[in-house]
This record gives sequence, C-alpha cells and structure tokens, in this order.
Amino acid sequence: MNLSSLDVAFDDALKELASSRIAYEEDPRDPQRIERLGRARVKLDESRRAMRTERERLGLEGDVVVDRLIERADLEPMPQWQGLPSD
Repeated sequence: MNLSSLDVAFDDALKELASSRIAYEEDPRDPQRIERLGRARVKLDESRRAMRTERERLGLEGDVVVDRLIERADLEPMPQWQGLPSD
C-alpha cells in the first residue's frame, strides 16, 4: 500500500471511530454500540500502525504535520469497558 492509500484508510477509520463514539454516547449501555466502538478503535490503531510503518520505510519519520494527523484520534480518552481494547 502507498502512503496516499494509507491516508485514506486512516481518515476512514477516524470517521468510523467518530460515528461509533456518537452512537455510543447516545446509549452507552447498548452492547452493540460498545462493540462497534471497540472495533472502530482497533481499526484506527491498525491503520495508524500501518501508516507509521510505511512512513518509517520511506524515511519520513519526524514529519510534525503527519505526526499530528496520526495522533489526532487520541485527543479524548476512550471509555474503558470490558471487551474494548485499551491503550
């Protein structure tokens, strides 16, 4: 995968996490919403790892703008529920 494709995958994963978080906040006791939020977080983490790996391979580590994009999903802590991945 090239960096552009990874950027798109990261953006999609971030949007999915935002959508899942909104749904979760509407009904935080709904097990399906909790599960969806957990899956979205895993997808974002996988996308972030792939993006960092590719940037390192290309010698782009240390790019402040890209680092901020990669980390923007971590601005708010995830709720800690059993079954959700933790940081």
